[in-house]
Amino acid sequence: MNKESRALFWGLQHQQAENEILPLINETTAKAADPYYEMKPLFWALSYNASVEVVRQLIQAYPEAANEKHADEEWTPLHYAEKLNLESLKLLLSKCPDAVRQKDARGELPLHWAVEHDAPIDVVETLLCEYQEAAYQKDNLGRLPIKLAMDNEVKEEIISLLSRANPEGAATVPVALSADLPPSTIGLIFAGPGSQYISMMGQVRDMPAVQRMLEKAEEILGVSILDVCLNGPDETLQDPINCQPAIYIAGLAALEKLKAEKPEVAQRPLAVAGLSVGEFTALTAAGVFTFEDGLRLVKARAAAMKEAANLQAQAMLTVAGLSETKVKALCEEARKRAGPDSVCQISNYLFQKGFSVAGTKAAVVECLSLAQEAKALQARLIKTGAGDHTHLMEPAKKALEVELRKVLPRMKRPTCQVFMNVDAQPIDWTVMPDRIIRQLALQMTSAVRWRSCVEGMLNAGVTEFYECGPLKQLKAMMKRIDNAAWSNTTNVEV
Repeated sequence: MNKESRALFWGLQHQQAENEILPLINETTAKAADPYYEMKPLFWALSYNASVEVVRQLIQAYPEAANEKHADEEWTPLHYAEKLNLESLKLLLSKCPDAVRQKDARGELPLHWAVEHDAPIDVVETLLCEYQEAAYQKDNLGRLPIKLAMDNEVKEEIISLLSRANPEGAATVPVALSADLPPSTIGLIFAGPGSQYISMMGQVRDMPAVQRMLEKAEEILGVSILDVCLNGPDETLQDPINCQPAIYIAGLAALEKLKAEKPEVAQRPLAVAGLSVGEFTALTAAGVFTFEDGLRLVKARAAAMKEAANLQAQAMLTVAGLSETKVKALCEEARKRAGPDSVCQISNYLFQKGFSVAGTKAAVVECLSLAQEAKALQARLIKTGAGDHTHLMEPAKKALEVELRKVLPRMKRPTCQVFMNVDAQPIDWTVMPDRIIRQLALQMTSAVRWRSCVEGMLNAGVTEFYECGPLKQLKAMMKRIDNAAWSNTTNVEV
């Protein structure tokens, strides 16, 4: 990619003024794909709400772009209708009229995208005028456009328009919601670091959906993560570069297993949550990320965290059986003993009297000794632990935020509640993706509030939990959070 192309992508991403972007558009720059996602500038322009004149010039410089599809997700430029004004939409329709009938990899038409994200009413109306049958088309999950509109509580004008376009579909949605689909009380939870083990994913490796994920993962990671999981050696699997992607993939593989065994459970959770890197799995399960984007982020996250951990000696330990006040006091004493600039703090609030402590190695080792002296029920160093979820990860936070910004144009709002690690508060379809980015970046340097996430899910109405992923890490902690919830937690192991 030449300098002019880089400048064009940068200008589109940072929403520079039209008069700054137009001089950068020519036949060469308009047809050059970015090296990361292999998307042409037209897709970037539509993602970042570029002006209609910028869109027009890109199409004039490279007309073929109007009829191209994303290599993996199969969406067309018209799938960005949710972000377009009427003038830009009409321009695209004049250049790629057939795109209004084309579905992406999820079986969604441009109309599905538009109504799901509460697009302007004139945009929805124009899409329907161009392809009236779209109101009758279902996506891969069997959802009509009106079902998406009602699930996401979009403008009444849109629901009314879709009801007129497909009266039969409109009539079935309320029945399905009230009878066939009662309010969900399901919670899906996804494991984090420490749950990995040699031979995991062996029992689901032959599932077609898992095979496809593993094939895509090998392209993105440059290594067969299945081979690492099955054959090791253990130190290779424990390396964050492999461990974090493996946990992400294993959680989604378990979700595919749950879909095959209990589709009514897997497809309609009330809420989801994931521990540490498991939060990326949860967000992918909630539709915020595609599998590929989520994995690329996890890969970048793992590399950034490993680099930050190598800047100075770091460590992590688990402590159980002491109060929060006591553990904080031990951390303070450990910092004093270890000397200036040392770090030692609670990094994970896991369950009642159950914590992870992370920081600089000397201080954490001091804390281990102090916890043992204080008669903790358990105090042990984590073999591969580092200063995760402390300010020692500030360099990793900055690096991850850059990668998150790249993915922002393709992020969607969650299809269910997602309880986030940083504050244990839920996000849902009303939350814009840029807020999710801030939460994920902040997670790198903030303590994980896992106990509060689970309690929040219970307060929201979850009565039945499914732990998706390797081992039974989260169910074991569930017993110390809420015994009744532990009795209603099922492991979906891989």
